[in-house]
Amino acid sequence: FHYSLKIKLGSFGEKNYPREIQEEVLSIDHKKVFSRNYNRLKINTQFIDQNSVQQSFHEKATNLERWLQHNLNSQELFLTGGFKSVISRDVADRVLHWFSRKLRIAFQANLINLTPDFPNKQSGRLYIDKLTNEMAKAFGIGANDVGYIYNEEMNAMQLSSHINEHITISSDAYESVGTIRIINMFPLLAATLINGGTLFVDEFDASLHPMALMSIINIFHNNEINKRHAQLIFNTHNPIFLNRNLFRRDEIKFVDRNETDDTSELYSLADFGTSGKNGVRKNDDYMKNYFIDRYGAIRDLDFSPIFEEIMSKTGNEQ
Repeated sequence: FHYSLKIKLGSFGEKNYPREIQEEVLSIDHKKVFSRNYNRLKINTQFIDQNSVQQSFHEKATNLERWLQHNLNSQELFLTGGFKSVISRDVADRVLHWFSRKLRIAFQANLINLTPDFPNKQSGRLYIDKLTNEMAKAFGIGANDVGYIYNEEMNAMQLSSHINEHITISSDAYESVGTIRIINMFPLLAATLINGGTLFVDEFDASLHPMALMSIINIFHNNEINKRHAQLIFNTHNPIFLNRNLFRRDEIKFVDRNETDDTSELYSLADFGTSGKNGVRKNDDYMKNYFIDRYGAIRDLDFSPIFEEIMSKTGNEQ
């Protein structure tokens, strides 16, 4: 399945702009099922499920296409409207299932706090999940177990470090931010691999040692573990991940912001090709080339004048 859409949402921050669907395309096995350009609609008749098409439209597919085009709503998706109700509910449901069950977006990942499900929870009792605890130990927390204490009043599980049989301390006070973050993300990573979904993580590498994230990346690249072809997509400011041993060229994306109008352009390292002056070759040092501005998406930063002014004023006051 390949489903894409283009939506006009107005200027940034423009709350009352009526959204407008400009393009919408669905293909299956590289064959186009339907394409929409504004209110112009094209349907591949071989995908029409005659059992779901209303009887009055059975005469000619062209009549059906014309009727559907006439009833397009510029603010609504064709996939969830006319396509699902008139053409093929099964195909639409399979596409929508991916969005509802297999797409996960961890925005502000540092705020994520996921816990395993423990039945018959009792207030004040420590619960230890074996796999989560093993993950924490692999991350390097030492001999202490990591578990969860149930707070009945808040109806929440609090991540805690089990020091000994008499002492249990909140992990917020005892463990590093990186340790807590990887433990909280673990259920989401596991669910993505189990379900074969796609996980977007904002600033995944914040507070994490690069080796820890590299290990997770390698798990997603390991076909023996990632049997359901789960995907991990994250943004980072750390150039260490510009590494040909970690990612293919088409897997490395750049976001370059235009300082004139604040629009951003997204492009791939593979877009540079392999030949010519700006070509990206197999043995190139991606990180080195990035810092000499071969790929864009980099800015010269110099805070010296600001601090010189601060120190100058401080000196005058003294």
